[in-house]
Amino acid sequence: SGNSQNIVNEVIEMAKNLVNNFYTRMFKSKSIDEITFWYNFVAGGAVFVIFNWINNEFKDPIDKLAQQLNEIILITTNTLNEEGTNN
Repeated sequence: SGNSQNIVNEVIEMAKNLVNNFYTRMFKSKSIDEITFWYNFVAGGAVFVIFNWINNEFKDPIDKLAQQLNEIILITTNTLNEEGTNN
């Protein structure tokens, strides 16, 4: 419903601010645009995975879902570590 989409958007926006504050200090060589791009990619993927999990009637345990998302997020964070990308 529209209301749940608004809640999802609010959570994504709130998390984006936290991520931007944290990651701009952690990855000083990256611009806010690069960090925001990374966040949008990760958040979009996570939201899609969660909606899919709901549509599949919570087939997997929430702990498994959280672990899988966490692993992927950590792996993709390594892209922010790479030097020499487009700045």
